[in-house]
Amino acid sequence: GSGQVELRLPAASTFSGLMFGGSGRLVITLPEKVGLRIDLDSGSGSFRPAARFRLVAGTRTGDGRWETENYDTADYQIELEIDQGSGSIIIN
Repeated sequence: GSGQVELRLPAASTFSGLMFGGSGRLVITLPEKVGLRIDLDSGSGSFRPAARFRLVAGTRTGDGRWETENYDTADYQIELEIDQGSGSIIIN
């Protein structure tokens, strides 16, 4: 929808999920030791991943796959597919 969503990911869980964005901002908080992969279908909003993320496929200003530096070695791994919308996405 149009409101802000704040999502705190768990520190000890492995799973995959699908998210559909709207016009509101999405703020994702990721625990340090968890690996995260995001497949982004970009929208018109900005995408601001934390410094520990790297682009592994796609472009910085469009659709792409992003992973934390520890994704392959993390004890817990989360995979998110995000269809963005017009709201911004911030990952801490």
